[in-house]
Amino acid sequence: MLTEDVKRIILGLRPQDYIKGPEKDHNPKYEGDIWVFKNTTYLDKQIYIKIRYNPPEEVVCISFHEDMNE
Repeated sequence: MLTEDVKRIILGLRPQDYIKGPEKDHNPKYEGDIWVFKNTTYLDKQIYIKIRYNPPEEVVCISFHEDMNE
């Protein structure tokens, strides 16, 4: 998977990709909320994506990998 693929998938997330969140990060040194998505736009593979939204403007991808629960 190329960096361009990862960017395209993250920037193309849709409401139907949403799984859960917002939840507080379990690590107290990080502020912001955790959101989880699953997406199948890459070679029909289920991709697990976890992001943290740090208001007001920062979004951090903290997990991006093939979903092993599929």
